[in-house]
Amino acid sequence: MKPNRLIVFDATEMELPPGKIRRIDKEAIAEMFFVSTHNLPLNFLIEQLEEDVPNVLFIGIQPDLVSFGFPMTEAVKSAVEFFYDFLKNDGDLAEVMSF
Repeated sequence: MKPNRLIVFDATEMELPPGKIRRIDKEAIAEMFFVSTHNLPLNFLIEQLEEDVPNVLFIGIQPDLVSFGFPMTEAVKSAVEFFYDFLKNDGDLAEVMSF
């Protein structure tokens, strides 16, 4: 498909209130050594994706509770729905604050 942009949207501990959304720069990911649930540093994943996709963005959402089998909380669910609508309505990703 060769997209021009790929958005990785994932739960990220940022010490913010639950449901807050931030764009996180690749350099910040490398410095903070964010690790996915598969123990793969996300900066490595992003670098691999950038070989095929020119613009890879990582968007973090502050989780409320992270535990196996627990459902998504309302604060996080509302934030996900907001971001979906934001993208659907051609929202400007530059407006999403950097972490």
